[in-house]
Amino acid sequence: MRYIHYIFFGMILISLISSCASPRDILYFQDLQVDTSLHNVVNYEIEFEPGDMIYITVSGADLLAVQPFNLPIVSMNPVDGRATGQYMMQSYLIHKDGSIDFPLLGKIQVAGKTKLHLREHLLIRLKEYVNDPIVNISMANFKVTVLGDVTRPGTFAIYNDKITLLEAIGMAGDLQITGKRDNIMVIREVDGEKRIYRVDLRAGNILNSPVYYLKQNDVVYVEPNKAKVNSSSYSATFGIIISAASLVITIISLILNISLK
Repeated sequence: MRYIHYIFFGMILISLISSCASPRDILYFQDLQVDTSLHNVVNYEIEFEPGDMIYITVSGADLLAVQPFNLPIVSMNPVDGRATGQYMMQSYLIHKDGSIDFPLLGKIQVAGKTKLHLREHLLIRLKEYVNDPIVNISMANFKVTVLGDVTRPGTFAIYNDKITLLEAIGMAGDLQITGKRDNIMVIREVDGEKRIYRVDLRAGNILNSPVYYLKQNDVVYVEPNKAKVNSSSYSATFGIIISAASLVITIISLILNISLK
């Protein structure tokens, strides 16, 4: 009878050992190079990049003078073919060459400029046509992605021009208890190349990290700890096997008890 229990526990031990997974089978982005360069100044200003969508509206005291710079959003009536529209915030796509096509002013180079720099540039150009123009600029497609061992992974739209790494993690519901706080990965595209940063949330110098303030299209990945990686490799049928083995051993024990009587 005692040997049967030894066999049972041996089966459990073998199953656990054989099901241990290598972290290489689970973790993301393992072969990427980490950017270890040091930055003394954190850039809080977002620089526009090709592929960004931005809103630009022009206003002033003379509504007729600013009207040509605020094109209406036009739709076609399928019945009579007439164009109808209303004035809304006009969005502009930044082309691959870093430019946008702006009414009357033509092609304007935008990529690499901050919102402040672009506003100053437009104000200088617009003063040729409008007295005391006012320019408002905002991002239309600012988003960040949070993946890995968080409560609600996903891609999140950002409705202002500034978000911190901690705020993004908060939007994802914070780290799971099994998430590694000392090895948060941030993937960022800089000049067409992917750069990888590692951040330790436990360190006090996180505020000086070049990725403390996230930029558009940044990807944050929270790595699970070793215990969670190993537990994820357990077979879905492992519980069924153990239950079946327990049932078999129970039946054998009953048979042996009856035969001994």
